[in-house]
Formats: sequence, C-alpha cells, structure tokens
Amino acid sequence: MKYLIILALCLVTPIITAQSFKNRQNYLSAGLGVDPLEHRFLGGSSFDRTSIGPIQIAYERGVTDLLGIGRIGVGGAITQTFYAQKYIGSLEEIIIYNRSRSGVFVRAAYHFEVDISKMDLYAGLGAGLYFNRDKMTQESSSSPFTSDAFQSMSVSGAHALFVGIRYYFTEAFGGYAEAGFGSSIFSAGIVYKL
Repeated sequence: MKYLIILALCLVTPIITAQSFKNRQNYLSAGLGVDPLEHRFLGGSSFDRTSIGPIQIAYERGVTDLLGIGRIGVGGAITQTFYAQKYIGSLEEIIIYNRSRSGVFVRAAYHFEVDISKMDLYAGLGAGLYFNRDKMTQESSSSPFTSDAFQSMSVSGAHALFVGIRYYFTEAFGGYAEAGFGSSIFSAGIVYKL
C-alpha cells in the first residue's frame, strides 16, 4: 500500500504546477516595442529618420479558472510612438515632418498552463483606436523664417494579434516579451503582479 501511494504521487506530481497566471489576479506591464511599419513619410536619399516607441503600458486581469489547457485574461493597453524625419532638398530647403501616434486597445489573451514554474506563455488579440497628430514645417537657408506647411489630426482603427512569454524573477516581479502584429512587431519590458 505504501508503494502504491508513492507511485500515485509520482504520477500526479508532473501535472501539479505553480500557476503563473491566476484567476482574479491583476497584472501591470510596461515596455518598449519596435514599430512594424517604420512610417517612412518622405522619399529621397537626403533624409534622416528617427522614431521612439511604441512605449506600452498594459493592464490585465485573470477572469477564468482553468478552461482546457489554460486561463483567460482581459484588459487594456495604451501606446505612444514618436516619429521625426528631416529632409534636405536640392535648393537647401529643410522639411521637418513629425508624427505622434497614441493607441488605446482592449486586449484578451489565453494563458497556457505549462510545467515550468514562474513562466507564463500566452496568445491573444486586441482592438482599439489610433490618434495620429502630424505636423510638417519647412525652412530655407535663404530665409530665416520657418513656415508650417500643414498640421493635422486623425483617428483610425487598430488591431493586434500577439504571442508572448512572461518569466517571474520573484513572486510578483518579472519580465515579458511579445511578438506579433499591431502597435509593434516585438516588445519587451517588465511585468508586476498587483
């Protein structure tokens, strides 16, 4: 009888895992991503381009117990990206183009139950809106004045499809990495259990 209990414990032990994603648990993450489109607005060979972001802050809450091989979490994210381009033309005119893009997303993810403690594998999707602000200014070496060529604001729909991994270094603090399509093709940062 003693050996039968030991054998049963040995068979059940691999199934029992430390849950990295739990029902009714809150998660807050912050990270930096790589823009999927690079937003090349001006053509030609004499331009410099820089971008920052998207910077992302996301919240998620576990909303189900184990369903199949994982749990479901829902939440939201906000993103912010900045772009700048500078073009020097043949007549020494300088055109500077700036764009900022703010995103607001609703997200849902399925978190897979894995046999590795402190690890959380997930896949999900999201939908939301982008708020774009564009500004172009023009300068000339022959004139000391700067003129605003145009300034505009627009709103567009947004979607996201992603896979990710979280690894917790302590009970509440860890790192994450996500890949997919949406506000970024790759992002990484920190995650904190609230």
